[in-house]
Amino acid sequence: MALIPRKVVARLVSVSGGDPAELSLELVLRADGQVSCRLTGIDGRWERKPWTPVTRLPAVEMPTLRGAPAQALALLGELARERGHQAA
Repeated sequence: MALIPRKVVARLVSVSGGDPAELSLELVLRADGQVSCRLTGIDGRWERKPWTPVTRLPAVEMPTLRGAPAQALALLGELARERGHQAA
């Protein structure tokens, strides 16, 4: 049985330039409201770690975010900043 991937509404790559290493994260907002992130790079070296759930948005907010990609990206940017990252 094949797995059906959940639709991604928005995707953001963020960078944390700091001591001792620069980390790159990828954050995604899926159509079901799940926000997940994964480590994608350390000091410029490519990584592909598993997805980690960050939060789940209320179902009431999802129709608005699906129709406004800029608003969805702004939300992911805010979540990235909360974790000490900035949009790349």
